[in-house]
Amino acid sequence: MDNHLKAMDNQLEKSYLLALLENSEELIIFSLDRDGKYLFFNRRYYQLVKENWGIEIKTGDAFLEHYLDQKKRDEAQKIFDRILKGELISQAMTCQPQNGKASTDWINRWRPVRNATNEIDLVLCIGIDETEKNAARKKLFEEREKLKVSDMLGYHDQMTGLYNRRFLLDQMERTDQEKYLPISVVMADINGLELINDSFGRETGDEVIIKTAEILMKTCAKEAFVIRYGNDEFVLLLPETDRETVKALINRIQDQLTVQKVGNGIEISISFGYDTKDKIEENLNNTLKNAEDLMYREKLKKGTSMKSQTIKRVLEMLFNHNEGEKQHSIEVGEVSGKIAALLSPDKAFIEQTIRAGELHDIGKITVDDKSLNKLKTLEDSDWTDIRRHPERGFRLLSLVDEYKDIAQIVYQHQEHWDGSGYPNGLKGDEINQQARIVAIAEAYEAMKHKNKSKKEIGEELKACSGTQFDPKLVALFLQTLK
Repeated sequence: MDNHLKAMDNQLEKSYLLALLENSEELIIFSLDRDGKYLFFNRRYYQLVKENWGIEIKTGDAFLEHYLDQKKRDEAQKIFDRILKGELISQAMTCQPQNGKASTDWINRWRPVRNATNEIDLVLCIGIDETEKNAARKKLFEEREKLKVSDMLGYHDQMTGLYNRRFLLDQMERTDQEKYLPISVVMADINGLELINDSFGRETGDEVIIKTAEILMKTCAKEAFVIRYGNDEFVLLLPETDRETVKALINRIQDQLTVQKVGNGIEISISFGYDTKDKIEENLNNTLKNAEDLMYREKLKKGTSMKSQTIKRVLEMLFNHNEGEKQHSIEVGEVSGKIAALLSPDKAFIEQTIRAGELHDIGKITVDDKSLNKLKTLEDSDWTDIRRHPERGFRLLSLVDEYKDIAQIVYQHQEHWDGSGYPNGLKGDEINQQARIVAIAEAYEAMKHKNKSKKEIGEELKACSGTQFDPKLVALFLQTLK
């Protein structure tokens, strides 16, 4: 008898739950089979489809049929395909009824449903009515716009026009109320800005900052307070926003970043971190700190890759602007490697010397193109600029972990054995050995491209032995020219 009553209770619970789902005005619920055909939908979803598309759906109909616009149909198909691969997706959408009723805002949570053998049998979508929340959020932002005093109080960043750090601190106090829960905070940081500044100049770096601000405003100004937090850091403060929505927002921003470039094809890379305050007793400052900590962890993962890509881009630009630089760099690398192999069989030593030879002139990226192409007719001021390229190359390469050892070689490759070189006038063994190798390789390649014979090159290297070049290395290298 007890088991029978228990079974009846379970059945009543299921019936009650089904009735709630069926009659809910705040939720839309539907499920699709693997072919995209309806298996189930509740009354609110049926009404929504009818009001928006004028279609009365029934079980077995194809979900995509009510998307009359091909682009939207393709987007819906992509989402469906991703769910069938096991992804969980959140999607924001606005529904505008054809019958004149007010529009409604929804957050759709798409989920795959697996069977006992862990295979995906069907796709479930639960939509949550966000209309009232969005109206409250809109009111909050309208109140923000009415704060004309903000300009007088210095609430804006001069470069980007975004709110500044002072505004964030004040707004966090105003927003830290139970009615705005959950409150999310996103920290965003531009990867490799210092390297971009050193490689392409601060004007380009500023352009990256401004473009990043534009993307953030365009993508999420209706949902978030967008703040420039530091030189390369931004904060998004999002009242009434849960973690799932934040993830979807970051994905949208990343999608925008992939199609945006600055200057001569420089890509913008951003590291993100986020956290959400769910309970009023939690400290919103801790939420900000947690977001910052997660952002720095992400930056450590992405930073090295981003910097390496920037170095490659610097070389590409240098080679594109000066036709002879690419071949010159490759050949200096090859000759440097041959000299290094005469000194040691260590593969790491040889490879590093080759790479240093290839990168020795990377600092010339900031030198005017006309100066590089007309070395014979340069003014003294132009020569001063060119003579700074070892220092610039050192700064660039020092910012990337994998190039830090090579940076020192590049920095010293214009030093002379007798101390007459630059940038520091080092002498003899004070100069890095691999830098001395690159110096000889560079001189050899320069003379070879002036169509000098091996004999002439050998005589000139001998003449500079002990003054410009390490005499022992010159003697070793000359043996290979015979």
